[in-house]
This record gives sequence, C-alpha cells and structure tokens, in this order.
Amino acid sequence: GIPDFRSPGGLWERYDPFEYCNYDQFKQRPELFWRMARELVLDVHCQLGGTKEEAMRTGEFKIAEPNAAHRAIVDMEEMGIVSGVVTQVMLS
Repeated sequence: GIPDFRSPGGLWERYDPFEYCNYDQFKQRPELFWRMARELVLDVHCQLGGTKEEAMRTGEFKIAEPNAAHRAIVDMEEMGIVSGVVTQVMLS
C-alpha cells in the first residue's frame, strides 16, 4: 500500500510539513509545496509499477484504487449509516 506521511521513509522525513505545507510559506514560495507534491505523485506511481521515465515521457500516472475499506464506507454511506468521515492527525 501507500505509506503514510509519518512512517520511516515517509514524506515528513524528507519534507518538513511546517515548511512545505504552511499556508503563509505557500503564498511566499509555492514551488516548495509543488516539489513535494510532485515527489508524492511519482512515489505512488512507482509503487504501483510505473517508472519515473514513463511518467515524464507520457505525462500519465498510475493512481491508487480504492480498497475494500473505502468501498465499505461508500456502501455504509449509501445505506444511511455513515454521513461523513473524519480523520485526526496527532503531532508530537
């Protein structure tokens, strides 16, 4: 699967979220965010069997598909059991 941001080797090991995902910083230096976003998209593409060369040549990227848990949440939403999903990020 796609690793989360905080795991060893995750995105936050390579990019400080307070620098790359800070709104004020984005207004001043948007290229920082876009550099990080590009790497994330390329990482996912490669984890799904693509290559960086292929992505750069064709401009097409492999994308992650919903898994069984995602589909179950959609089913529960359609049944009226779930009306939304909230996630929480814990920073130490």
